[in-house]
Amino acid sequence: MDCMADTVLFLEDDPVRIAAMNGILQSLSLNALFVDRVNAFEAAYLRHQSEVCLICLDHDLPSIQTDNGLVDPGDGRDACEFLAGHVPTCPVIVHSSNYAAVPVMLEMLRRAGWPATFVTPHSATPVGWVFEEWQAELKNRLNLTA
Repeated sequence: MDCMADTVLFLEDDPVRIAAMNGILQSLSLNALFVDRVNAFEAAYLRHQSEVCLICLDHDLPSIQTDNGLVDPGDGRDACEFLAGHVPTCPVIVHSSNYAAVPVMLEMLRRAGWPATFVTPHSATPVGWVFEEWQAELKNRLNLTA
């Protein structure tokens, strides 16, 4: 891992997942940057690209209520389309329970040269998978010791 790159960029909207993932990253002395809209993801990537050592993408994001009505935040495929237009800079972990969208996201990323893997958000507890599969894949992708 590049010593200058110490930030994990997320497209994620679930506060329970965010808390669990952020806790793991803090224990590993990594920074987290969470966004819940694709346009914010794009801006964060462009602004912090040199700091990002890993990207984590969810697919489904709920509409956002504003004073002007509901706003479509985009989805994980939109984020993959954006990344496909850029030179790969780090690994990507897709973590979505939308099993129809996951293969499409992985294919988009891999065709563009991004090293992409998938972690299944499934466990007996709401975030048990974060502490098991996601944490293991994070460490694997960043070449961190167990």
